Amino acid sequence: MTQGHVTRVVGELTVTIDRGHCSAFKSCIDEAPSAFVMGDDDVVAFTATPETSSREQILAACRACPVAALTARDASGKQLAP
Repeated sequence: MTQGHVTRVVGELTVTIDRGHCSAFKSCIDEAPSAFVMGDDDVVAFTATPETSSREQILAACRACPVAALTARDASGKQLAP
């Protein structure tokens, strides 16, 4: 698996992908297809325009990951999902 973390600010959320934990279940893509895409290495990545997803879609995507490879934090740093 590809190691490392990728973090992006998406609206008011800071979203982190733990590339070392991603197991390619694609649950996040089902919840927020305009935010996440499966990379060629079978690890989730951000799309070019994740901000087109709603806050609710992003949070649902983070909560849907069965291995908790996605986290979302608010502007104060409080973890909202998972």
